[in-house]
Amino acid sequence: MPTSKRFVGLDVTRGFGIMVMLLIHAMIQQIGDYDDSIFIPHVKSMHPVALILLAPLVLLGLWGTAFPLIASITISVQMLDLSKTHPDRLGKYVLGRFFTGFILIVLNQIAMTLFEARFFKEGKFFLPEFNIRYGSNIIDAIAFTGVITSFCLYIYLIIRKKIDKKKQNLEIVIFFLVLIIIWFVFTPFLIPIGRQVYSWADEHSMFFLKYIVSKFVLGRFTLFPVVGFGFLGMIYGLFLHNEYSFKKIFIFSLILTIVCVIIFLIFLFIDSSFFNDFASLNAPIQLQILNLGLIPHLILAFSRGPDFSPVEIRHKRASRTTWMRRYSIISLTAFSIATYIGEWIFHFFTEIWGSSIDRSGEIPIISWNFFQIAAFLITVMAFWELLVRLWEKIDYKGSLEWFMIVILSKIVQRKSSKLNVEKILYEPNKPLVVEEEEL
Repeated sequence: MPTSKRFVGLDVTRGFGIMVMLLIHAMIQQIGDYDDSIFIPHVKSMHPVALILLAPLVLLGLWGTAFPLIASITISVQMLDLSKTHPDRLGKYVLGRFFTGFILIVLNQIAMTLFEARFFKEGKFFLPEFNIRYGSNIIDAIAFTGVITSFCLYIYLIIRKKIDKKKQNLEIVIFFLVLIIIWFVFTPFLIPIGRQVYSWADEHSMFFLKYIVSKFVLGRFTLFPVVGFGFLGMIYGLFLHNEYSFKKIFIFSLILTIVCVIIFLIFLFIDSSFFNDFASLNAPIQLQILNLGLIPHLILAFSRGPDFSPVEIRHKRASRTTWMRRYSIISLTAFSIATYIGEWIFHFFTEIWGSSIDRSGEIPIISWNFFQIAAFLITVMAFWELLVRLWEKIDYKGSLEWFMIVILSKIVQRKSSKLNVEKILYEPNKPLVVEEEEL
């Protein structure tokens, strides 16, 4: 049972997710040249056994929704802590989530603008253009989901603040399960309506409305249905906050998985054509439902050792994950700049081997062989591994996470304005002296 408010398993899952993202982006964005259709012929020509083996990788490519889920788990734990110790501060906390989300989105916009900018052209110097980005990327999803989920929990806590703890726990679970169902059921109907509103707002120059609506209905991580994953995160945050046993959390997860798999199979039996869009910008809602039931098991798998194992060996298991948790510290930064770094590395490889795509035929296909693809992917991962280790020497100064802490520390007038790398990476690796003495 966890004894620390920082759950190592969440950091491990986040770090693992970043590593997978780097590989998936390198495949789709660089090797695949952002053309999702290129992968479909390759998949269709595969042997059924190969397809079965490939299925987990396909799902991992859609598991970016794990990040809003993990962020919501942390928010849930923090808010439930506040509801016990300083309930009068809950409103300020939700307002803080709004400012945090706003700062995160602005920093992401700035980072992407700078990395995309061409400062020199034809011998002249140009200032980068700051363009408003419509549609929802993963940073938008994390920021907006954090605001929406914290507000929903806040509303519940102020309305039902005087009820029995056990009853409150049950009600919170039911409350967010109902929100998940509503969110997923209405997503297929609300997205087309939202896109009409988006077009109308564009025609009438209502740019703020256009911007907000775009986050819900356009992009890889549309808030319909991604916020549903955030609602699920609030439930798991409750479990961790109340120190539920691993067995109880696993049973809940297993039931959730069974329900989601059954719903997925029903869709698959009725019409399996949606699976052809597995690599498209808008992931099919059927696959998102399946992911809703599977992602929690990934978190549990990474949490079992460092958070739920016997206290005397917990630090040993946490120490084995240090290398992965480095990626967790700069997860937001990786979301913002990984594509551009991948492009720079990819350009070097294309100078040697030429284009990775053969477009001479009617259907474009991947022209690089297995060893060429493997060499590029290994180089990308080697670059990031070197980067996170060297960057650690200066506490990741200059990262988005560092800028956020500096800005927020100025707003709330905190003395410290640095990432606590020691606490995040190495404190979990040390024996819990107090607990060992008690034993």
